[in-house]
Order: sequence, then C-alpha cells, then structure tokens
Amino acid sequence: MREFAIPYDALLKTPIKRFWFLNRQVDRLRAEDDLRRMKVLVAVNSNESFQQALDGFTKQMGTIAVFEEKTRELVIDPETGLDPEFDRAGLHALKAKL
Repeated sequence: MREFAIPYDALLKTPIKRFWFLNRQVDRLRAEDDLRRMKVLVAVNSNESFQQALDGFTKQMGTIAVFEEKTRELVIDPETGLDPEFDRAGLHALKAKL
C-alpha cells in the first residue's frame, strides 16, 4: 500500500474490512496526484483534452467535503466604538488567570 506508506508487516495485521476500505480510497488519492501533475502538462496539451481529463479525475476523486463558512457582519456600537457581542468580561477573566 504505497499510497498509505504502510509497512508489509502492518498490512498483514490490518483487519480485512479496513484493508478493503483503504483499497477503495487508492483511486481517489491517485486522482488527486494526477490533478497536481496535470497543472504542469496544461501548457503542452490542448484545452479540450485537458478539460476531459480534468472532469474524469474530478469525478474519480469524488466530493470530499462541502461546507459554507459562517461569517457575520461586524457591528460597532457608535457610543463605545466596540463590538457589543464580544465577551470582554470573559477575556479579562482569562487574562487574570495568566
């Protein structure tokens, strides 16, 4: 298992279900490596063949994680010029513990 850098002895001790799980991940890891190499080959190949290969590798790699960043708008109190949601008492309590 070159992709996971598992020594042969450890591989033989791996439970069979874990082995097959790792084996199913090999294509995804190889597709990720191929995407990196493809960036170098872009200048040599035509745009159409690059797009076809890119779509194939992306499909093979699958979706790993999709998330949306939580952001909030900064609100400043006009009287104090500070963020009213910031826990100043908690910050001072942490500083006092130092």
